Amino acid sequence: MSLLEQINSSADLKNLSRDELPLLAEEIRIAIVEVVSKTGGHLAPSLGAVELAIAIHYVFDTPREKVIWDVGHQAYAHKLITGRRDQFNTLRQFRGLSGFTRRSESPYDAFSTGHSSTSISASLGIATDSLSKTVYNVLMDDNLGLTSVMMKTRHGFDLAPSNIDLAGAEVELKQLLAAEQVLRRNLEEIVDDYDFIFFDCPPSLGMLTINALTAARELLIPMSMEYLALRGLDMLAKTVAKIRAVTNPELSYLGILATKYDRRTLNSREIHEALQAASRQSGIRLFNTYITNSVRFTESPSAHTPLILANPDHEGAKAYMSIVEQIIHG
Repeated sequence: MSLLEQINSSADLKNLSRDELPLLAEEIRIAIVEVVSKTGGHLAPSLGAVELAIAIHYVFDTPREKVIWDVGHQAYAHKLITGRRDQFNTLRQFRGLSGFTRRSESPYDAFSTGHSSTSISASLGIATDSLSKTVYNVLMDDNLGLTSVMMKTRHGFDLAPSNIDLAGAEVELKQLLAAEQVLRRNLEEIVDDYDFIFFDCPPSLGMLTINALTAARELLIPMSMEYLALRGLDMLAKTVAKIRAVTNPELSYLGILATKYDRRTLNSREIHEALQAASRQSGIRLFNTYITNSVRFTESPSAHTPLILANPDHEGAKAYMSIVEQIIHG
């Protein structure tokens, strides 16, 4: 019997010795690759979080102590060691396991998370699970418009909220006629009501991102100072070229914004230098201002207030305001 086959709860995990944990991590990676190669899913994010999932459940008393996965598609290992191993082959299938954490699926899932596209709603304190209508409903129901889900916030902007249901749109949109045009058609009723409309896209090049790129006029690319993010820039550029050729010839690059920059590390400096070279080669503007890595950004959502409003004198808040000025004034 493999180590993974012995694990159905965090209590079972704690029965392993520390020396056995690396072997368990290897078995989990094999299981993830085997299933995702058949069902599809977010392979790299979950492979990168295997040791993290093991450590969390090995150290903490879950599910009594609650764990929230900010990015839900990193939680495949979490699912495998919390009693869902036998169902894992149903991942992202009809009536199978969700590709994200879901409270109705397990007591170990304390919060229903999804792509970053759901994070703004949650960070503003909106109880996304209780919403009867979200962006998902607008995309899938021709009888609903964006005005039916728009919410006023106390921060001076309106929000079209989303929740875990939006993950299902990746699959369901593919069944619709002119699927890549759905968001753009829905924008027609509100586009003249706003000076700026922002699409918070998931970190993948699926149907949701294709819809956003088809509807957008300009593309702003936040790029963390990490090697894998730099590799993803080339893939994004190829996708944008296809979008321009097929669905949105007017799409242009607003620029690249370097984020999570750490002056103390050689890695950040090297990645930023490589990004400067890529910017010159591609002709895509790289903003002079970069966003430094700071714990204040991760703390801000718990206050349900954007950092530039909660702490406008913070270095990161000032950097973002500088970016806003550059965008507005060119």
